[in-house]
Amino acid sequence: MQLQSFRKRCWSITYAYIKRLRKYIPRSMQATRAEGSDSQKRVSERMGRMQLTSAEIQEGAEIPSKYTSDGENASPELSWKDAPPTTKSFVLVLHDPDAPREGGFTHWVVFNIRPGVGHIEEAVPEGEEIKGVGLQAKNEGGKLGYLGPAPPSGVHRYFFKLYALDCMLDVTSGADFRDVQAALRGHVLSQAELMGTYEKKKEQAA
Repeated sequence: MQLQSFRKRCWSITYAYIKRLRKYIPRSMQATRAEGSDSQKRVSERMGRMQLTSAEIQEGAEIPSKYTSDGENASPELSWKDAPPTTKSFVLVLHDPDAPREGGFTHWVVFNIRPGVGHIEEAVPEGEEIKGVGLQAKNEGGKLGYLGPAPPSGVHRYFFKLYALDCMLDVTSGADFRDVQAALRGHVLSQAELMGTYEKKKEQAA
């Protein structure tokens, strides 16, 4: 009983001391700390909420050869949802960070995807525009369109990355993928990704 009484007394003294100290903390500092917490919460809610999926590619699983240089080199179907309501456009990128070159290898870039779009059909054709969807930039192979996985050796990871932007990019059709990457900086509202892997099945890889 004496121990419990002693603990209660300690807690009472500590609480009274903290309460008294708060009087000497400027309200501006208290408000800033609260605003910072709210800001971090908004960022946390914003990032990672958007979802990117494919009917053919499962997260972390092997990409079917149909969508690689060993197969038809066709682009896969992709769908997304839960983008921020203020989204003005999307950018879709397929990137291989394991490619044996500095910065990896960018296989596909679609930009200025309209905000009402949430789906890209399988096997989109090469060219500057995907009708009803958006524009394609030149990949690192110099082609306008999709270039399927073709790892020279071993298992590589391939990241489909979707960015929701607060604007349409001021980038001309037929632009290089680097122009798109530079233009989207500072305009990303949210992003999502889907990762698949692939190891070449043929001796020669593109």
